[in-house]
Amino acid sequence: MRARRGGWRGATKENIPRGSSTVRAHPYPQIVQGVVRNNGAGVSNALVALLDANAANFRVIAGGRSDGLGNFSVQAPPGSYQIIASKLGYIGDFVHAPKFALAANATLTTNIDLATASSLLNGALLDSANPAIRVMPCAQLLAFSSNSLFAIGIADTNGNFSIPVTANNVWTVRPADQSAIAAGYLTLDPAFESHFETFDGPVTGAAIFARRATALLYGHVIDNHGDPIPGISLTASGDGGLYDEAAVSDGSGAYAMAMDPGGDFVQVANATEPPASSFLFGGARFFVDDGQALPLDIVGNIATARFEHLLP
Repeated sequence: MRARRGGWRGATKENIPRGSSTVRAHPYPQIVQGVVRNNGAGVSNALVALLDANAANFRVIAGGRSDGLGNFSVQAPPGSYQIIASKLGYIGDFVHAPKFALAANATLTTNIDLATASSLLNGALLDSANPAIRVMPCAQLLAFSSNSLFAIGIADTNGNFSIPVTANNVWTVRPADQSAIAAGYLTLDPAFESHFETFDGPVTGAAIFARRATALLYGHVIDNHGDPIPGISLTASGDGGLYDEAAVSDGSGAYAMAMDPGGDFVQVANATEPPASSFLFGGARFFVDDGQALPLDIVGNIATARFEHLLP
């Protein structure tokens, strides 16, 4: 069984996440505030994301946007966090982003620094079966470097993109899962992504391939009593690993996953983190034909005990 990525398609602390995430504000009394800066000046309308520092994979807990002067304020539950910011034309640094513990009823102040882009990564999103076809118009894109810098971009209506990045680096481009799913496409597993160098200047003609989904898995994520489990992230790959699929169970436990035909396991991403950590999941094996919609429920057994190793 192949190891799967979770969160934003399995980013770890050593790399940058694959897509984007929806964040809802909650009226927590704890606040993280500060300024998104570039060379000391505030950066307006930057996206701010508060990440769970203890999660094995990239997981957004809360987020917001900086104001016209670069100021931001994010409410969140107590915990250990890392905070990042992003804006088109600027470069973030995942490794050096501030990390901190947020105590109950605390207001913590920390600033986020963004660098100015110094090069461009130009290319197109292409159909893997017919590279003459541009795909995923207006897709959200994330570029990340080999030394954990990251930048965001948006494809135009023809699937072409131009992402401001830094010079003298190696970059990879990933479409957001939401953008790919909305267009009916599957994106490459990071192990098979192309890398683009900016040592000799801006990149032109970068080709990012995606495969049109021609099958479907659907069903419910439920516990062993038949009750729905919402908020469970699922991953699979019908071709055994080249292209990846993902889905999240909704409030009724229902999910739908666009697929490439073939066989594999549906697995639970971030199984050690809530809400999945309250259940014991096994991989659900499937085989789906081209053009088939296959019903498949995913069952999690309610955990009744927890093993802890105590050092003497």
